[in-house]
Amino acid sequence: MKIDGKSAGYAILRVALGVAFFFYGVNKFQMGVSATMEMMGRQFEKTFLPGLLVKGFGAALPSIEVVVGLLLVLGLFTRTALVVAGLVLIALTAGLAILGNAPTVASNLLFLIVIWVLLSHGDDNSLGLDGIRKT
Repeated sequence: MKIDGKSAGYAILRVALGVAFFFYGVNKFQMGVSATMEMMGRQFEKTFLPGLLVKGFGAALPSIEVVVGLLLVLGLFTRTALVVAGLVLIALTAGLAILGNAPTVASNLLFLIVIWVLLSHGDDNSLGLDGIRKT
């Protein structure tokens, strides 16, 4: 396995995104999944979004973030993990836009740009388990 600048850069960006997702999920578990659900429910109770949908998303979110984060750190099923991360971020961004939380919407758009870069340069993903699986 050859380590060049492109593959090293890809690995660093992939792992950094994975660490962020992983710890966002871990923090929600530490807070408690039910507390996460209730907090999200309270945030959106005055919006048109159904409370059951919001709480269901809040219940699933910590697990999704932890699994996606681990997959990205390991470089395993990277493309699928990035697509799932992107879909989660789109849902979160929509919710935050409904709430009028412009700074966090902007932050999420930066995460989405990182995901686009990683998806666009998937051939550089050689320093992870996907790279080992291909050989």
